[in-house]
Amino acid sequence: MKALLLRDLRIHMLFFLSMILLSFLYSMLIFTTGSVDGLVGFLVVFIPSLTGVVLFLKDKEFIQHTAAMPVTRCQLVVAKYLSTCIYGGFIVLITILITGYLGRFFPNSKIDFFQLISLRGFIFAILPITLIVSLSYPLLFKYGLGLGVKILLGGFTLLYAIGMLIGERFVKNWLELPRRGIFAAAMALFIKGEERFGLTAFYTAFILILCVLFFGSVILSLFWMNRKDIL
Repeated sequence: MKALLLRDLRIHMLFFLSMILLSFLYSMLIFTTGSVDGLVGFLVVFIPSLTGVVLFLKDKEFIQHTAAMPVTRCQLVVAKYLSTCIYGGFIVLITILITGYLGRFFPNSKIDFFQLISLRGFIFAILPITLIVSLSYPLLFKYGLGLGVKILLGGFTLLYAIGMLIGERFVKNWLELPRRGIFAAAMALFIKGEERFGLTAFYTAFILILCVLFFGSVILSLFWMNRKDIL
């Protein structure tokens, strides 16, 4: 398992560094313009979600190559999930540090920082990477890179457009939010959920749903992987 994780890190190191550099460059642009409302949404939603796709796109011979290694198919699948989640978590950590630093200069960024390190911020941070991995990886393990990636990219583009453009605007108008940005909209929705269902019940249900979705995805990926002829 460790060898597989290190392999992913080695193969995708340039991409990892590029995404980290993009995070800092985008943050510098935000600092220059002073428009911090969309920072957290971009860094936490777009970049980790894109990672889940690229970790497969660059592995054109992933299954065939790795199948020759002394590992089981179960380890093969689990390692791909873990490497994606580890990188996504690292980007979230960088986002927290950047947001905290910008909070010294921009009040809205300071608000976002304290929201991001709260329970609702944690849920928001793990939601995009959990959804993209849970929905996409079974397709990729079943259909392979050819058809699987086409389905994934089409679905990701549609969901991103709906969530970032239509959904964010709808929530902003509905709740009459003073700010724009998917993060501010999500925090407002979470607060609504807390008020209606109670903090404990709302987040317990949310976390349970994410866990069922994630582990169900792993099981489905294992099922399709075990049905493949990779010899």
